[in-house]
Amino acid sequence: MSQSIKNYDVVILGGGILGMAAAYELSKHNYKVCLIEKQADLGGAISSYNINGFSIEAFYHHFFPSDKYLIKLLGDLDLSGRIMWCAGKTGFLLDKKVYALHGFKDIFNFKPLSGIDKLMFCFFMAYVKFLYNPERLDDVSAEHWITSHFTKSLYADFFETLLKSKFGDQRAEISAAFIL
Repeated sequence: MSQSIKNYDVVILGGGILGMAAAYELSKHNYKVCLIEKQADLGGAISSYNINGFSIEAFYHHFFPSDKYLIKLLGDLDLSGRIMWCAGKTGFLLDKKVYALHGFKDIFNFKPLSGIDKLMFCFFMAYVKFLYNPERLDDVSAEHWITSHFTKSLYADFFETLLKSKFGDQRAEISAAFIL
């Protein structure tokens, strides 16, 4: 162990959001904290980089105005003014064609889904909007939950494609809470 690290009460590996929050909380309680991050910038999976004047997410991670604990922490750190809230736009790439998926109208124009699955997807969106406790779905697979509440083809033609692109062969292990 390096002599300099011995001078700290706590050493945190990783300067992602959790590492930074832990370091901040511990420092408020007078612990001497050493935060070690291998990347040049802090932020971990929620960091971004700049290309030709545009900030782009380094990973597919983001936060929302409803993330009240993170918003409070950023306020405590006087960083709220540095947040840039942007309207999200969602698309679906399939067979070299991008389909816009910004709302209900786009779902009805989404050709890869059948008419029934388009209705099921709208029901899914409405259900999710009013589902107040997604934590109860932590131990339920996304595949099981979607196929038992909606249709198997909606899962196969839409959600499985998304999960496969993000998680590959581990897609069957992803919880329904992640989808929500």
